[in-house]
Amino acid sequence: MNRTFFVFFLVFTNVVFSQEQIKSFNLSELDELPIFHQFEIPKSQKNNILLFQAKLQQFFITNIDSKSLIYFNEQPSYALHLKTTFDGSIKINNLSEFTNIQKEALEKVLEKLNIKKGAQKNGQVVSVEFSIPLQIKFTEIKTIK
Repeated sequence: MNRTFFVFFLVFTNVVFSQEQIKSFNLSELDELPIFHQFEIPKSQKNNILLFQAKLQQFFITNIDSKSLIYFNEQPSYALHLKTTFDGSIKINNLSEFTNIQKEALEKVLEKLNIKKGAQKNGQVVSVEFSIPLQIKFTEIKTIK
């Protein structure tokens, strides 16, 4: 009986801890946001999540090929659902919502984006899922400082 209970306890704790490693977090749950080689958010910023999303949005909009940019209409506005993983990769979760030309353009931009340091929670690198709006305005594209 004791041996059965012990085995059950080991299996249960193993499942619980493995689920914690697989779980994806939101940006608001993190201790540290992901850091990219292309840009970094200063730690002293108050609204660092909003600044993070704005910088990422700016990176995508400014790096989409101009020939492909015409396939992104102003209406509707697009939302890009991204996921960073433990191994430092980043992927788009909602590619099915885009046309083939849009998918190719977004994947080319994604290839340029490299994670320098992954998102952290309690001192461990974790997976994080988040969305950024892609509101492309053809009259003006501002640089966020």
